[in-house]
Amino acid sequence: MSKDLSSSGSGKNKIIHTIVILALFFLFRYIPPFGSVTEVGMAVLGIFLGCIYAWTVGEVFWPSVLGIVLIGFVGENTVTGVLSATFGDATLHMVFIALAFCFAVERSGLIELIAKYVLSRKFAKRGPWSMALGFWIATAVTCAVTCATTGIIILAWEMFYEVVRRAKLEKKTPYTAVVIIGILVSAYLGGIVMPYNAFTQICFGMLRAAAPGVEVGSVPYILLTVLLSVVVIAAMYFVSKYLLRIKVDYVIPDDLISKDELKVTRKHKIMAFFTLLFCVAFILPSFLPAELTITKLLSNLGFTGIFAVILVILSLIGDGEGGKMFDFGLCLKSGIPYGMVVLVAAALQVSSKLTDASTGIPDMLSTLLMPITTLSSPFVSMAIVMVIGLALTNVINNIVSITIMVPIGMTLLQNIEYSPQVMVTLFSLELIQGLITPSSSMAGAMLHGNDEWISSKSVYKYGLILEGVVALCIAVVGIPIGPAIFSLFS
Repeated sequence: MSKDLSSSGSGKNKIIHTIVILALFFLFRYIPPFGSVTEVGMAVLGIFLGCIYAWTVGEVFWPSVLGIVLIGFVGENTVTGVLSATFGDATLHMVFIALAFCFAVERSGLIELIAKYVLSRKFAKRGPWSMALGFWIATAVTCAVTCATTGIIILAWEMFYEVVRRAKLEKKTPYTAVVIIGILVSAYLGGIVMPYNAFTQICFGMLRAAAPGVEVGSVPYILLTVLLSVVVIAAMYFVSKYLLRIKVDYVIPDDLISKDELKVTRKHKIMAFFTLLFCVAFILPSFLPAELTITKLLSNLGFTGIFAVILVILSLIGDGEGGKMFDFGLCLKSGIPYGMVVLVAAALQVSSKLTDASTGIPDMLSTLLMPITTLSSPFVSMAIVMVIGLALTNVINNIVSITIMVPIGMTLLQNIEYSPQVMVTLFSLELIQGLITPSSSMAGAMLHGNDEWISSKSVYKYGLILEGVVALCIAVVGIPIGPAIFSLFS
């Protein structure tokens, strides 16, 4: 879901990056305040820019921890208070538990089974573009169920490579480029459909940091993201086949997926059951009367509690192969990207201080965004903000983009009438779509490094086109229809 969060760089470059980060952290605050920004705002802004720069160049752990500690010296904050608030944040707990569950689902093999089932359907064998559509749908569906986007992307790519080999199709063609990039776009679309996705929870956390008390309803969120996923995938198919007119001449192999590969195992059944159980338990309170005992129980458990109970149960159930359905020790060892967890912790803390009135930064952003708010329609204003966000996330890390865009969006909403819940839902869908540049996401780096199958020139060309499709669908469908969907459940 995001770029590789391990430290990168060596030698002189690493030293230079470290100097720049420390300068932003400790010296930026001494720059004279400008506009409405206060001295406190300059200190927070320096920490924010230091973190942004660090994350962009691949330095994650130590800048994130140092950034959190430095916030404790700003204004009336204390280091102990900031650390307690940071690592006691409910959003961070949600992200951690969601990553643990995704690890369990991926290890069960349910991902691969769902992908192969969709690809075995007749509609996926009607032609090369039907096959492409099959891959995109399979990728979106499996990511929606499991949220394990990285694993599914790699799996789908490998399966597509096998199709190309069997069909004796050339590598590095426009067709292979579009399908490979489309798989990535589809994975990101499906990956955020369920609100328990870690990326979505980060977006929600940023919303709560900027506007405490504002919550995003699960049912309208799912409805809007499903609608947009369907529209975007259909639009990608139409644009690729009829507007780009990429010609492909080969026959889809009938034996792509064998019956033996579709065999459902004990692990598949157990994981599918508990995944469905979580979805029902998470959504059910929205439909049941509040006074019912089951409603109170599920509401009290919430997102994190339901996941925790399911993981406990899975850790007690055998997988039929001598192990357990969930191995907590193995999960802690190899299933949790701790760099991302610390990055999220820092992003939540710094962004909450960034939007504090004492910094003067919200007033500055309001002034800068004033030209957008004077436009004739709030829909046009939102469309411009969404285009800015999509462009930004294709240059820098996805999570960093959230840290920047959600506070900006909330500032914009002070001057126009639009739903913050819809805005954050749309941000969840688009800000995860970083893929055009290597720095935008891990998948973006994999695209540019996959020179056997796709050239960097094709990534830029067709990546821009497909990202343009995403932007167009958000502007034409998401922005105008989103408020209507959310109003049905208000």
